[in-house]
Amino acid sequence: MELFGIDVSEHNGTINWELVKPQISFVIIRAGYGQNNIDKQFKRNIEECTRLNIPFGIYWFSYAFDPEMARREAEYCIQAIGGYNPSYPVCFDYEYDSYNYACKHGKRPSTELIISIADAFLSTIENHGYYAVNYCNVDYYNNYGMKKLTEKYDLWLADWRDKKADISCGMLQFSSNKTLKGINGVVDTDYAYKDYITIINNMNKANTEKENKKNELIVSTSSIFINKYLDLALEIIDGLWGNGEQRKVALTNAGYDYDFAQHIVNKLYDEGIIK
Repeated sequence: MELFGIDVSEHNGTINWELVKPQISFVIIRAGYGQNNIDKQFKRNIEECTRLNIPFGIYWFSYAFDPEMARREAEYCIQAIGGYNPSYPVCFDYEYDSYNYACKHGKRPSTELIISIADAFLSTIENHGYYAVNYCNVDYYNNYGMKKLTEKYDLWLADWRDKKADISCGMLQFSSNKTLKGINGVVDTDYAYKDYITIINNMNKANTEKENKKNELIVSTSSIFINKYLDLALEIIDGLWGNGEQRKVALTNAGYDYDFAQHIVNKLYDEGIIK
């Protein structure tokens, strides 16, 4: 499959999404960059795409020096998209500007560090239930270790040349100078080679089922625990465990939480269940 889409930021100005919608299958929207700098057009772009039911994903441009900064960037991205439901991936964007920015601040990221930075961002995104994808160009893929990340994450590859690299990817940014009705100037254009809407929908269903099972287990375990201590409390009230210190020692030796057992006893009396 090959779906046509675009990726946009504040640099594309105020977009007429009603005109754009018939021309695309999806859009990847920049949420922000660095340490919580929200893209000036992000809120409008995401709300317009939500209103018009245009499938969208998210990207965050990184200026992280180390994995901890990358994790914070991921948290800022997650905060920005909270309440919205991307049906395309949440992507990490580390480029030449990212590297040069680090160098200007006395850091010179090694290949291993760049991989660690990307992985820190992407794993944080995944841990929050989103589908994480790594963006890079051909040079970064070949020379900065980004190929390693394809073992864990889908690749969104940037290759604007006429003859494309023979690199497997989930999405391809194939041009930066196309024009579309509704957008002033040029815009980045992309192909998606995977049915991300179905993939992410199935992932969300699986996560929901997992959470429901977890909650059911918690409720079930809690009920068993409460019933266990309710039966114990009735035994205490009947005098089967002695009184005072004798009761405390006997319950503790038997593996019970004395304070919680006594709390249940007191609750039964306070609620008038036992008189």
